[in-house]
Amino acid sequence: MLGRGRPALLDHLRNRRDHDCEGCLQITASSGAITYGGTVPAITPIYSGLVNGDLAPATPPTCSTTATNTSAAGSYPTTCSGAVDPHYSITYVTGAITIAKAALQITASSGAITYGGTVPAITPIYSGLVNGDLAPATPPTCSTTATNTSAAGSYPTTCSGAVDSDYTIGYGTGVLLIVPPNALPILTVTPDPKSRPFGTPNPAFTYVISGLINTRRSTRRW
Repeated sequence: MLGRGRPALLDHLRNRRDHDCEGCLQITASSGAITYGGTVPAITPIYSGLVNGDLAPATPPTCSTTATNTSAAGSYPTTCSGAVDPHYSITYVTGAITIAKAALQITASSGAITYGGTVPAITPIYSGLVNGDLAPATPPTCSTTATNTSAAGSYPTTCSGAVDSDYTIGYGTGVLLIVPPNALPILTVTPDPKSRPFGTPNPAFTYVISGLINTRRSTRRW
């Protein structure tokens, strides 16, 4: 009878060991989350199984992560190792550091020109770049609906098409103002000097108009 019951007793003791595991110490590496460009937190051990008032194993573990302050957005493991204590059977569990994308705002440049002037190049203005980045991996394309011959008024400027795996990108519009010179174009009419001999008909009178802009010549004789 005793012999027949021995396997069942061993199974019971084995199951109890697996579940209760007296003397087992599990060390889990801490996890965390930061935004791209942020500071990676210190990785610390989380103990499960310490007894008798122990606060840590005799030789605490060393914990670390592969993530750095300049790592790209993504998930990186955290680990602990090297703990030693004669009173515990030590096992380890990994954690993770999650680096989320940073927010990047791209605003199209604004400006003002005089009617008939040259429309300036529209450039992106960045807000939110970190880690020494000067621009997203794929810079945006920026433009305006205004042209060199557009009438006086207000025209939107926009940027689009930027791509970077480390940023969540948003856009803001700008404005290009085209203003008339001195509020209204100034035209100057100068008559050409003429003469005629006494008793002859008057010659055709002509004059010069100055100040015409855009597709019209700045000086024209009529």
